[in-house]
Amino acid sequence: MKILGKNEDIEADPSTLNTTTWQEYSLLTSVGTPVFDHRSSRENETRVTEDKLLGVAGTDVPIDDIRKLTLPYKLGVNGYAFIVSNNGYVILHPDLRPVSKGQLKLNYNSVDLTEVEILDDGRGPRNPGPEILELRSALVDHKRGSMKGIPVKLHYDDNRRVILERRDYFYAPLPGTPFGLAVAIPNYGTTWIKVRNNNISCPSLNSIASD
Repeated sequence: MKILGKNEDIEADPSTLNTTTWQEYSLLTSVGTPVFDHRSSRENETRVTEDKLLGVAGTDVPIDDIRKLTLPYKLGVNGYAFIVSNNGYVILHPDLRPVSKGQLKLNYNSVDLTEVEILDDGRGPRNPGPEILELRSALVDHKRGSMKGIPVKLHYDDNRRVILERRDYFYAPLPGTPFGLAVAIPNYGTTWIKVRNNNISCPSLNSIASD
């Protein structure tokens, strides 16, 4: 498509449109709330009138802005956060890939949690195990808690290789929203070696220091 120059006239070529540079798809979530006129409400001994509905106020929030609020730098390289709706659909997840070959997938907005969190339990595809179903149910029901030592399958090297790990999940509801938030952290790096700071004497060094 041709882009009009500053001094070009659109009437010379009606098929030419002024357009902006192509951008990739950006996922959004919409937030809305009703707006009432409280001044219209009246109350007396005979009747009570309700507030008058003026309309609905809403806005769109980019998913990338929500991702920044999860503070990924604090979760570590192998940790991540994800958000699930009250239908069990994924709103935010590192394995949510809504675009394929430059086009939106048909089910980009209805990807279930059980399709992106794959357990290492020997089950076949689309046959989720009890652990992931329990996690999904807890997020949908807005519960708070944790699940530790869950065996999962993870991919790397552009989906060419798979590793097996155990993950700890911590989940909680997001107040005022129909969403649930969970954090997945690798189940390693929780132990360390503590060495006492003892003074070690060396006779040869002591003799050199005295000289």
